[in-house]
Amino acid sequence: MLYLIAQDITKGHENAAVKRFVMHRFQTVKRTYEQGIRPADFNLQQYIQDGAMHFSNGETLKLKAKVTAELAFHLTESPMSDDMVLIPLDEHFYELTATVHNSWQLNWWLKGQGANIAVLEPQSLRTQLSDNLRKALEAYGSQ
Repeated sequence: MLYLIAQDITKGHENAAVKRFVMHRFQTVKRTYEQGIRPADFNLQQYIQDGAMHFSNGETLKLKAKVTAELAFHLTESPMSDDMVLIPLDEHFYELTATVHNSWQLNWWLKGQGANIAVLEPQSLRTQLSDNLRKALEAYGSQ
């Protein structure tokens, strides 16, 4: 998806807030010929580094997980973080550690990995994912 990072001035310039706008949601645009006003204290690199594009509040966590060799291979091509480490446990599994943003996107990604990953730490994330998987199994078992 493509995003536009811009100020939302619908409540006036004095209340403008920097927001993410998903490009495919725009139906029309209109050029206003008004001079744009860049917030003096805004830094795009810092905005991204603080986790805005991961749909988080900037909070990070130390993820520890057991991953399949297949997922480990993909992670070596697209690391989760600069400090990501993969340690072979045996021919089928690796231990993954990485400092990542605690975000909606992380949760979505973890849920999408299914049996290719088992979160070990933090315990709160492990419990949250375990509860979600239990509810999913219940939904399939009730039909």
